[in-house]
Amino acid sequence: MNVYNNNHKINNLMVNTNNNKAIFMGILIIAATFSLTTSNIIATAFAQGSSNNNVAGCAHTIKVTISKFPKQTAEASTQVTLSSIAPNFDDGKGSISIPGIGSGHVVVDYNLDSNNYGGYVSDLPGQNGVDEPAILSGNAVCDSKDPQPAGLSLPGIGDGAMSITKVN
Repeated sequence: MNVYNNNHKINNLMVNTNNNKAIFMGILIIAATFSLTTSNIIATAFAQGSSNNNVAGCAHTIKVTISKFPKQTAEASTQVTLSSIAPNFDDGKGSISIPGIGSGHVVVDYNLDSNNYGGYVSDLPGQNGVDEPAILSGNAVCDSKDPQPAGLSLPGIGDGAMSITKVN
């Protein structure tokens, strides 16, 4: 009878151990499921939050053309992608190479309250100050098939023109 009691104790211990393993595995599966679900929700919210589909203006991508500057040997164009940086404000930056002058940067802002696009140029060789923006109305950028140039004065470079047109 002594052997039977020892075997019974061993069997009970093994059954209890197996039950504990099953409970522990179940808890791990539930914890992993919640962790993955939370991670997926956070990733989805982050991806939606960084989307450019919510720009305030009509354009997600615009074409910036610079022309008519002294020493400029040909028109220069670049595309700039706009992103919403505030509920009524979009912003985009890009690089541009102006033949005869050199390479620099273009910044374009859109303000929904004034319905205006403003274009700035910086970091050109010989540019020695901040330019006043070339201002174009939202209607000129969004509705026009032909680029509408606006005057642009670059300190140290001279006077020229900038046009902004909607790409998409």
